[in-house]
Amino acid sequence: MMNIPRFVIIIFALLLQGCSWVTLGYNNFDVYLRYKIGGYASFTTSQQAIIRQEVADYMAWHRQHALPEYIVFLKNVELLTQQTPPPSSTDIARLRAQVNTLYIASVLSAIPPAANILSSLDESQTAQFEKKLTEDNTKLEQELLDDKIEKTLEKRAQRTIYFFEKFVGNLNADQEEKIRAINLRLPFITEIFLNQRKANQAKLLNMLHNKADAEAIAEFLNSLVLTPELTRMTNEQVLIEQFKKESDDFIVKSYALLRADQKQSLQKNIASYIEDFQKLHKAALLTPTR
Repeated sequence: MMNIPRFVIIIFALLLQGCSWVTLGYNNFDVYLRYKIGGYASFTTSQQAIIRQEVADYMAWHRQHALPEYIVFLKNVELLTQQTPPPSSTDIARLRAQVNTLYIASVLSAIPPAANILSSLDESQTAQFEKKLTEDNTKLEQELLDDKIEKTLEKRAQRTIYFFEKFVGNLNADQEEKIRAINLRLPFITEIFLNQRKANQAKLLNMLHNKADAEAIAEFLNSLVLTPELTRMTNEQVLIEQFKKESDDFIVKSYALLRADQKQSLQKNIASYIEDFQKLHKAALLTPTR
């Protein structure tokens, strides 16, 4: 649960230097996972051995079962970029729902081993874990928020433009201005998620301090994934749903601004990711499992 599972949902967006980097990053992601987990506490030798095995098992599961679903998702995206008429908000909402399904499946698979490790932490390790969570939250707030809402929204818009350009190439001044203007009008929900994150972490830490067992911790983590809306106020949930709808519209409008060559670049990138993920899955099928 330590900022790990989302990587496997958006790996093709994070490793943008080319499909060879996707292969390299994915094939070495077990090392990255162990490194990230190891940064949250000073684990004992026996705990490290368990983490190593659990990470290996998780990645084996992901290669065998999750990769095919990601390929299906990418093919759906590819089809939308090729269709006439262009994608609608309904099309984008359907893709968003598919991403959420992939995310939930990936996270739920990681919860049992995470709960086992968390339940084994002693007081000193729990204190280290709490300190690292606080540091991560502070870093996120510095990156995503600003004293003035206008600056925060501008940061969000600039990140979005950067994301677009990684897939379609450089935007011209007119495209950039229009995408920024649409993005700035989207509802602001970042603070809701950061506050919810900290509140849920506080509940988890309380469970650890009270020596909750792995089953109780897993049940709590499952609830955060399956029913996140239960931890939000009604007005927060309404705003989040509004953001989803307007974000779908934003993608449609932004896509309509792209030139033909930019759409071709997008299609080429998606096709490369599909090919690379297919190779990864084929290699996984040829690799014997325990």
